[in-house]
Amino acid sequence: MISPRELLIYFAHKYQGDWANILNAIKRKEQFNTQEVRNLIDNLHYKCLTIFDPEYPEHLKNTYRVPLCLFYYGDISILTNQMLKLAVVGSRECSESAKNITEELVKGVCSDYVIVSGMAEGVDSIAHLAAIKNGGKTIAVLGTGIDYCYPSTNIYLYKELKEKHLVI
Repeated sequence: MISPRELLIYFAHKYQGDWANILNAIKRKEQFNTQEVRNLIDNLHYKCLTIFDPEYPEHLKNTYRVPLCLFYYGDISILTNQMLKLAVVGSRECSESAKNITEELVKGVCSDYVIVSGMAEGVDSIAHLAAIKNGGKTIAVLGTGIDYCYPSTNIYLYKELKEKHLVI
C-alpha cells in the first residue's frame, strides 16, 4: 500500500515540482505503478518533507500554492524552529558598499534571525557567508533543484550549507 505522503513525493518527482500538474494528478486519481513509487522512495539521496508531515511548517501551509513537498539537505529544524526568518536578497553584481552593508546587517541580526537567501552570487552568497561567519543559521532556497549548485563557483558554500545548515 502506498501512503498519501509517498504518492505526493512520487508526483512531485514525476512532474518536477510543477504545482498545477501535481495537483491535477491527485485530483484525477492518476494511476501509478506501486513498484516504481517504492523504488523512487527507497533510492532518494536527499530528504523530503511533505504537507502531510507533522513537522511541516505551519506558516507555509497558509501560502498561495503551498509547497506540497520540500526536498532538502541538512538540518530541517532550522526551518521548523520558532526562530524568525529574514530573507536577504540583492544584486548579483553588488558594489563594495552593498557587500559591507549586507555583512553588517547579517552580523547584527543573525543571533535572532535565520538568514534565508537563494545562494546566488553577490548579496545572496554574502548573506549566507556572513551568517556562518557570525555563528548564525542560514537556509538556501534554490530555484535550480536540490542537486544542482548554481552558480558552480558556490560549490564550497553549497557543501557547507548541506552539512551544517539547510538547502531546500
